[in-house]
Amino acid sequence: MPTSYYDIDEILAEEELIPVTNLIDFQYLAYLDPNCSQRPIDKKSYTGTGDKARYKHTSEQCYLPEGTKCKMPLWSIVKWAELQFVQLSLPSHYSHKARKRLEAEPAEVDLRKKSEWFYMAGMLLIDLIKKCVDESSRGSPNYARMIDIEKESDELKQTLLLTYTGARLRRNFDWTLSNIEDDVSVYTQRLTEMERQLFARSAASSHAHAMWKRYGSRRIHVSMTALKARAMKVTSKIRKISMERKRGSLMDANSGLYSLSKKTRAF
Repeated sequence: MPTSYYDIDEILAEEELIPVTNLIDFQYLAYLDPNCSQRPIDKKSYTGTGDKARYKHTSEQCYLPEGTKCKMPLWSIVKWAELQFVQLSLPSHYSHKARKRLEAEPAEVDLRKKSEWFYMAGMLLIDLIKKCVDESSRGSPNYARMIDIEKESDELKQTLLLTYTGARLRRNFDWTLSNIEDDVSVYTQRLTEMERQLFARSAASSHAHAMWKRYGSRRIHVSMTALKARAMKVTSKIRKISMERKRGSLMDANSGLYSLSKKTRAF
């Protein structure tokens, strides 16, 4: 899914939280575990007495042990997933159960509650899974799990395609052809950002078609760019003609002065 580095839609889509499981111990990353604050604190971790007592962060309290499950943004785990430091999983709204419900009634599901960037985030996750499977070796212990996730990602890709181009797309076009004065905010609140962008463009095209049917065919006015180009061309011609006239007048004046000087000398 090639996009621009400065694409705002992709930047926002990469904020999707992805469930991951770390395959190695992570030092000084215990804060990634939401239950790290509930771990018991050893009394030996305190230094000093009384009001001057301070908590000493030891390596046992600061490391994230192997097999810990947590959720992280998609942009932050790309490199870790490629290096096989973490194991990817599909979020709940991309699970098998959610896909089956989406395939059964795609037009009735409120996708915006699940994710505002449902389609783009799903495609970015699918591309990352494909890349990780291609770079992983067959002998790695995580290879079998990656193959299973790849199969689920293929099913997810098919579901996203059918959802975006199926009943939801037809209903989206039906609402764009409705009366311009109708309130469609109730419907658009359930659309994802990609569907809202498509709805806005379709509504603009529908409005332009309605205006064309109302006023009929009319004379097409010349654009301002063409008028400015024509004016610049005419101005350049006028300047050229004036310069040629000035040059001709100067040549005539010089020839007159030359003839006058000859007559003066002869006299």
